[in-house]
Amino acid sequence: MNRVFSNVLLALAWVLMTATISVENFIAGLVFGALMISLLPAKGTKKRYGWKLLYVLSFLGYFAVEVVKANVRLIRFVLGPNTTMRPAIVRVPVDLKSDLALTVLANVLTLTPGTLSLDIAESRDAIFVHVIDTESAEALRREVTEGFARRVKEILE
Repeated sequence: MNRVFSNVLLALAWVLMTATISVENFIAGLVFGALMISLLPAKGTKKRYGWKLLYVLSFLGYFAVEVVKANVRLIRFVLGPNTTMRPAIVRVPVDLKSDLALTVLANVLTLTPGTLSLDIAESRDAIFVHVIDTESAEALRREVTEGFARRVKEILE
């Protein structure tokens, strides 16, 4: 059974056992459920559920910071004196196997201002990204693979 689903079931059981129906009580049930589940390793792996939660929180924080940084870069570009654009379509190699991981990466890149996911290679080993302004394609590749792709892989694979 999926650990997230199990966590929700434990939270619902917590709400029923405490006989207090509230959002705060449900969240408390989620926290206690996550603590209980984190003590058990996932089936077929040595990673624990608690680490996955930390990876998700880390990913969300990283994504928020990258969105703010991208917005600042875009504002500087639009309002700044330098109006020469250096757009590019960059092939970024990725090491993601599942459809879900590739989809999440493509969507995260599209949600980041100044970038747009165009396509995933037929061999599923790269994603094509349009960037509105870049100094080097290699820097973009490194930023995506060491940033978003690595974090998506930690969570989903």
